[in-house]
Amino acid sequence: MAAGRQRDAERFLARLESLAPTCYVAPVHMAVAQLAIGHTGQAFEWIDKAVESRDVMVLYLRAMEIFEPIREDPRTAAILERVGLAEPGD
Repeated sequence: MAAGRQRDAERFLARLESLAPTCYVAPVHMAVAQLAIGHTGQAFEWIDKAVESRDVMVLYLRAMEIFEPIREDPRTAAILERVGLAEPGD
């Protein structure tokens, strides 16, 4: 990721974190921000929280481009299975 985009992503994450104590921030949005700065492990923690809170955005794990880097990760397959979105052969 270009340095400018990395800084933008870090600022976005910081903004979300500053908002979280006083208003709802969707767990998937936190996951997207973590992925944007390359924090895959933290992104999966937020995706798990999204599943637990029944965040409808989890349904877009297969569709949203931002999730492309983790599509082949076994944790993604496990999440998709957990929410009933696993395809045959996954």
